[in-house]
Amino acid sequence: MITKTSRLKQKCILYLVSRNASQNRIGRLMLREDGSGAIEYYYGKMGEVLKTVRTLIVPNQAVATYVTQWKYDSHNRLLEMIYPDEEKVTYGYNLGGQVDHVRGYKAYFNT
Repeated sequence: MITKTSRLKQKCILYLVSRNASQNRIGRLMLREDGSGAIEYYYGKMGEVLKTVRTLIVPNQAVATYVTQWKYDSHNRLLEMIYPDEEKVTYGYNLGGQVDHVRGYKAYFNT
């Protein structure tokens, strides 16, 4: 655990995992707590961030949780990003491995 205080007197606590960790967290940042809540990190086999879970604690309100996810190909290139509101951004690559296109998708539901 590492504790850091900024010049604005805001405390930030970082949790690093040493062994017996799931989600490929060994030696990586697992959780960051600050004055507004916390962010939990999940990793892939190559150290890429697969998911973050952001929990906001607002006084006199319900706790809010936001999940952001990333998907990668076998070359560890970003294929898809899924935002907390379920908007998806997909990436395509040309034969040279350069980004060829970026597309966004947002599902709208009528209630």
